[in-house]
Amino acid sequence: MRAAMSIFGKLFKKAGTSKITNFNVYWKGRMHALPGMELRERRFSYELPFSNTSTEDALTFLKSQKREPEVIEKLEVSGPFTLVSVEPKPPVSIGQGQKVTFRLLIDAPDYGYSGPATIKLGAHVVEQVRVEIPAVVVKANGKSVNVLEHGEIKVLQKGSEFEESVQMYRALGYGSRVSKVAVNKPFEFLRSEPALPFTIDDKSSFVVAFFFRAPEFDYAGPLEITVS
Repeated sequence: MRAAMSIFGKLFKKAGTSKITNFNVYWKGRMHALPGMELRERRFSYELPFSNTSTEDALTFLKSQKREPEVIEKLEVSGPFTLVSVEPKPPVSIGQGQKVTFRLLIDAPDYGYSGPATIKLGAHVVEQVRVEIPAVVVKANGKSVNVLEHGEIKVLQKGSEFEESVQMYRALGYGSRVSKVAVNKPFEFLRSEPALPFTIDDKSSFVVAFFFRAPEFDYAGPLEITVS
């Protein structure tokens, strides 16, 4: 086998040294062009870094603030190249702020080639729900206040976390203390920033970020936040 590979390598060199002008990497409809390389042997290795971060740079594919991990279900190399192996082997889950480097072993065509190489990363498909919120109502001390000036339409992943920022001074007086939060179904309260308990102590603009879990089905109706 080693002798056969050696003979093949000589034939490959006689046919002309191949050059990859750039690697076109596709992820969720976006394309990133990474530097290419010259090939002296048909079989070569390539390292592809992937970052799940909110900072945009040449090797970062995501710009959102989502907290769920990204799951890469598959990795493919388009012709005339052939993917021999990849480590780590998909599916690979990459959490928020984490990085992973895929190590690819690839066969080039058996002739002199000059042009791009295409790598496609397949995303984990997650079902989405449509959530229509005509009103965000804060209930406190026996009264209800609509703190949303305009309705919202959100397209969310089933069961994912989403944020709703609320101007609390509309519903609570200065110095009011909040130690408990509840929300109407089908939503689920997860946490708040600032964390519970907190005090309404800014007369001009005290905004609280509430984090909820999205429903598992389409929903149209108010988001009712009860605080005490």
